Amino acid sequence: KATLKFGALDRTKQTDDY
Repeated sequence: KATLKFGALDRTKQTDDY
């Protein structure tokens, strides 16, 4: 997985794919 771009999405564990 790529590095998280949005700290707010950390809860959803979303990555650059989002």
